[in-house]
This record gives sequence, structure tokens and C-alpha cells, in this order.
Amino acid sequence: MIEVQTLQSVEAAAENNDRPALFACLAAARAAVRARAAETLLKLHAGGARLRGGLARDFGGEPNAVTKPLFTELSSAIGWQPSPAWPKFLASLSIGMDEWRDGIGYNIEALGAMKPEERSMIRQWLRSRLMDGNHSIDWRELEAAAALDDTELLRRLAKHEEQDVRLRVQRLLGNDAETERELCRVLRETDDLGEISRAQMLVTNFPSEKVREALIHRLRKNDEFFVPVAMTMLDTFTKLDSWEERPFLFRVKEEGVEGPLMKELLAKVGK
Repeated sequence: MIEVQTLQSVEAAAENNDRPALFACLAAARAAVRARAAETLLKLHAGGARLRGGLARDFGGEPNAVTKPLFTELSSAIGWQPSPAWPKFLASLSIGMDEWRDGIGYNIEALGAMKPEERSMIRQWLRSRLMDGNHSIDWRELEAAAALDDTELLRRLAKHEEQDVRLRVQRLLGNDAETERELCRVLRETDDLGEISRAQMLVTNFPSEKVREALIHRLRKNDEFFVPVAMTMLDTFTKLDSWEERPFLFRVKEEGVEGPLMKELLAKVGK
């Protein structure tokens, strides 16, 4: 069971001088826990520094406080120096359309080079976000959770209501058989462009008969995904250049999946 950050957990971390645990509380889902953790750190380490009133309270009001300038302000107040990896990781949280299209994730290398306190914060920050039913899960968050070896969190998400999330989680957990089942399910059932596109990226890793049948099932719908899915199938099960085959694939789609060109396409992939 994933632990729930409580006010008692803040006190226990402070009493045991467990700084990673105390820093993790700064990223807790509960506002009161974040505020108490910030307040506790200030009491323990701020010394005689002049502090801005309301700093601890502001941590309670900002769920993503550890990724905001608020954390820089707190770090300075308690005399704690972040690692060089910290700003590099934070910079990778913001991406543009080009990075999104290229599938660029968070800076996992920087994540691995962080101090224990920083890794604890990001681990809890991810848990707070990924266990929030109102949060739309990003594959980058799942990849970061896997990089932190948070298998408990990933196992919980393996039963997520969204097919795309289940598919990625099973892949990250190394459950190839379940990944293949989820992959086939997505290809057969979903009509979401994002889910189809992300599933296609995994197809070449699973060149099985079940996946081939799922791709063919998708093609028989003859929808807007026909050509990209057909290209993925050719890339996976033939040595043909799928880009050179595109004109042929458009002809297949135009003629219809019951025509002779579809039979020709299936013959190319051994069906």
C-alpha cells in the first residue's frame, strides 16, 4: 500500500532526522502536510535568517511547490544547496510542440544524479500526481517513476482505467505478455489518435502473430488510421520500405478492405 503523507509523518521525519522523508512531505498531496513540512524545515534549519512571512503557508497552497520558485526560496532560507542535476531536471518538465512530437521525456540522467532529498521529493511529487484521479497521466511521469524504481506505484497504475496508461505501465514493469495483450486491445478497440500512435511505437517490439492479427483487425475498419497502421505492419513484418509503399496503401484504402488490393497487402505480410 502506497503510504499517505500525514502530519504525523512530518513529525516522525523531523524526530528521526530523516531529511529525505521530510523533503518528500514538501510534495505531499495534502496541503496541510506540505505547509507543515516547510514550516518544520524552517524551524530546524533557518537559524536567524530573516524570512518572508507566509512562505510555509504558500507551500500548502501550491501542489507543485517543489518544482516552483517557492522551493528555491525555501532552500535558500534553510541554507540547503540543490545539486547541479536539480535545475536540469526541472528544465525538462517544460516542453514545446517539437519535443512533444519527438517523444522527448524528462531528463532521466539528471534524475539519477540528484541528491537523496531531491529524489524523494520527485518520487512523492509523482505519486501525488499519478494517484490523483483528476490528473491526466503523462507517459513522461510514468517513465520517471520507473527510473526511480517505484514499482509499487506502477503496479497500482497497471489497473488504470485508461488503456494507454495500462499499456505503458506493463511495458515499464517488464511484463511482456501483459504488454502484448494490452497492445492488441488498444489496436483493436481504441479510436483515440494519441493511443493508436503510442501503440504503434511499441508494435515493432512485439512481432507476434497476435499483434499481426490485431493490426489486420484495425485495418479492416478502414478508418483514418488505415495508412499509418498499415505502414507499421509493413515495418514490423516485412523488409519493405513502408514510405515507398504509401501510394499503394492509399489505393488499398480507397478501393476498400474487401477488394483485391487488400488481399495483396495481406499477402505482403504473410496472410
